[in-house]
Amino acid sequence: MIERIIIIDGVDPQTFYGVNNANISLIRNLFPKLRVSARGNVVKVIGEEHETAEFEKKLKEIEHTPQNTTSLRRRRSSTWLAARLLAVWTPRG
Repeated sequence: MIERIIIIDGVDPQTFYGVNNANISLIRNLFPKLRVSARGNVVKVIGEEHETAEFEKKLKEIEHTPQNTTSLRRRRSSTWLAARLLAVWTPRG
């Protein structure tokens, strides 16, 4: 088991985590083998090395999704992020 600390700095943590932490709950469901906790702009994940590395890669991919306009930033709601989470974390194959 390894503990990995990930800093969220590309998006507002409250928006990223979702209303009542809905997005974090979704992330936990998508990675059931990992223990995920979030506080402020810090996400802590505990699990196997390869799984925590994949988790960090996908989390950063979502965090750095391009934002083209101010109106898009305003629309970058919890619902949008939840859809993006599913798109990034859905297994391809």
